[in-house]
Amino acid sequence: MNIAKVWFEEAKKEDFRYPYAYLGLVDLYTFLGIYNKQHKKPFSHYFEKAEQELAKVNRFSDRNMPAKIIERGNRYAKSSKKAIKVTLTNRYLLGHSHFIAGLHASNSRSYDIAIEEFKKAVEYVPEDSITFYHLYQLHMKVNKRSKAAFYYKKSTDLNSCIEKDAPPVPKKPTRKKKAAPTKKKKTDLTPKTDTDIDVKPETKPEKKKIGPFDDGIKF
Repeated sequence: MNIAKVWFEEAKKEDFRYPYAYLGLVDLYTFLGIYNKQHKKPFSHYFEKAEQELAKVNRFSDRNMPAKIIERGNRYAKSSKKAIKVTLTNRYLLGHSHFIAGLHASNSRSYDIAIEEFKKAVEYVPEDSITFYHLYQLHMKVNKRSKAAFYYKKSTDLNSCIEKDAPPVPKKPTRKKKAAPTKKKKTDLTPKTDTDIDVKPETKPEKKKIGPFDDGIKF
């Protein structure tokens, strides 16, 4: 990286109107910015340097930037017949600008605006796992767990280090179903009739037969 920077700086000294030297530094600084961002290191100053180099391109170059130069490394650039300014088409800087806008909106608790800004940021830089992680956090704050799980997976797929530091999306607590109340048997209070009661038939005592020598007198 340091050698590349030295050569680009030397090219600027040889011809300060040479656009490729400035664009080379833009690519270098934006790469360092994205790299450090994914590793949770200071990165904003790299994007600031890239913006400074682009400003120098528009200031010192005596001709419009060819569209081929602008589209290099920028598959999101829109084609136009007019001259395209590099400052409006560099996808890394555009993504970074939306990222910063999303941070400001999030800090002011404008979560819906922050989500839209971060979505625009990942449209320009889909390899940015940190922005996906911010989307995960915001969707958790607005209680949209399904979308939060989607962005969490996107961020961890791009950067496995995030999974070590960030908790997974908690599942919704399942409500226990209440057991259906058991129906109590109704006691029948109606008086029972004779037909309902088992009545045993009366048994008459058997008559003792008296023999011819038995006169019924007990001794």
